[in-house]
Amino acid sequence: MCAADHATKYPNLRRRDEGMDKPLSACDGPGMFIKSSSEGIRQKSSSSCNPVQLWFCSAWRFRPVLLAAVMALLAGCSSPTDKQPAASVFRYSNIDEPRRLDPAFVKDYYEGVVAGWVYEGLTRFGKGTDVEPALAGKWEVSDDGRTYVFHLREAKFSTGAPVRAADVRYSFTRVLRPETGSDRKWVLNRIEGADEVVSGTTKELRGLETPDERTVRITLKSPYPVFPTLLAMPNAAIVPEGSAGTTTMSTPLDRAPVGSGPWVFDKWMQGQRLEFHRNDAHWGGAPKIERLIYHVQVDDNVRRREFEIGNLDYYEVSFAVFPAWSHDAEKAKRMLPLQELRSDFLAFNNASPKFADRRVREAVAHGINTRSIFENLQLGRGKLAHGPVPPGIAGYRENVKPREYDPERARALLAESGALGMEISLWYRDEALWSEIVKAAKSDLEKVGLKVSLVPRDLASLRAGVWDGKPDMYLGSWTLDYPDMENAMVPPFHSRNIPRQGNGSRFRNEDVDKLLDAAQSEKDPAARIAKFQTAEDKIIAECPWVFLFHRRTDIMVSPRTKGFEPAAMYNANRFDDVEVRQTPAN
Repeated sequence: MCAADHATKYPNLRRRDEGMDKPLSACDGPGMFIKSSSEGIRQKSSSSCNPVQLWFCSAWRFRPVLLAAVMALLAGCSSPTDKQPAASVFRYSNIDEPRRLDPAFVKDYYEGVVAGWVYEGLTRFGKGTDVEPALAGKWEVSDDGRTYVFHLREAKFSTGAPVRAADVRYSFTRVLRPETGSDRKWVLNRIEGADEVVSGTTKELRGLETPDERTVRITLKSPYPVFPTLLAMPNAAIVPEGSAGTTTMSTPLDRAPVGSGPWVFDKWMQGQRLEFHRNDAHWGGAPKIERLIYHVQVDDNVRRREFEIGNLDYYEVSFAVFPAWSHDAEKAKRMLPLQELRSDFLAFNNASPKFADRRVREAVAHGINTRSIFENLQLGRGKLAHGPVPPGIAGYRENVKPREYDPERARALLAESGALGMEISLWYRDEALWSEIVKAAKSDLEKVGLKVSLVPRDLASLRAGVWDGKPDMYLGSWTLDYPDMENAMVPPFHSRNIPRQGNGSRFRNEDVDKLLDAAQSEKDPAARIAKFQTAEDKIIAECPWVFLFHRRTDIMVSPRTKGFEPAAMYNANRFDDVEVRQTPAN
């Protein structure tokens, strides 16, 4: 999941119930909410009243006798900072919002977060990297590892309809059918008969059988031990049969998702927030709080301020405030560290003649002081990267050393390859930490004889530029869709995934392709890891990226929040076990 995929917005999304389209408040009047150009969280103005109240407020200056009446009418109008919100609401915040909510098209971090609230698959991720039963209460695997029999638990969609085997068949087949237009077919293409459905030869998936309403039998083309892990991804979520059709790339689920998850979608106020209420009929029990709100705010300073004054319950501590907060005993005690399954990197356009010679790529890698970037900008939060596989999954190796910072070696390689004085464009997302990283990289590279121009872009423009092959280099990140070495290497480095399926750097190497194919087809778990490690060694040697670090995030929740534990997988923070108090703790 590349960070360059986090962009492109939809038109204003409105709920059918127009009465719910208004911001939730005791006082619903024009002018009640204001929004600056940099602020996505709406704040009540000092005149947070309906038209009748506003009329009286104006008349009050001329009719003192109305004072008592006016005061009574205004009793329900107050600033959000005047009192704490109801204890049944948790206010999450993030830098961006989803682009689509139909699980057949979910592919970025923000979409995955919301998908984990609304939808469920046969399996799901726990707090770590483990896979646990979800809509399938249990399953069996055949001795040859090819056939899985899933037994559905008694569960319901948010519409009240029961989850049936037919819904599973519909959901999986729909993702694979060409008329759907999903580019996430790879999640389910290991099922027998998937190729025929993808090609349009047939509309029925012969490897998926439904003997009865509560049983699903899936046969794979060949054994694949991590198949239940793939089923925990958002693209394998189960939706009601017929709810989205199979012949359109714009579906009702994009704007009004229907699933069986712990939260039920209410409304989406584009660029500002998404609102949900709890699913009281959820098979695992209803969430402990009644409502969940996803606030969108691109400006970290605004997010932090809103969190500090009590308007948000969730904040990812930025690099700008981490030094001060980590030395504040009270704040440090409240920070919850999370080692992300993520790699941050500087990618080359490997298809460009500028980087056709591996010596040039190695020169750039030796010329950038990645340790300094990690320690002084990322502030040592996480792990310095030696390759694409992050810590926290099987196969990660602590003993592999990162490429050394060696400016003399860099200059020598550039001279050998005739690249001294070469001009490079370096694209990046225009946000605080990434801006500092590219400035550091530019400074280092110009010291060894390269000319670097920095090109800031928003997410949509960055992603489009990468797909079109415009940047010479770009700063990016890769977050695992599922916790396996395969996902750390096959999407970003196999040539079949150029450029939109993960390989934005356009890296093409026949030997790497063969090594990855061999690792994917290996049945023995230990041998499989060994083969992926061999592939990783070859990738590191070819230097398609400058590997920076595997990020650790520090999360803080409001003092009124109880029971939150951050999950390793982005779609596993369901907030179904979180409680909030009416007033903050002292």
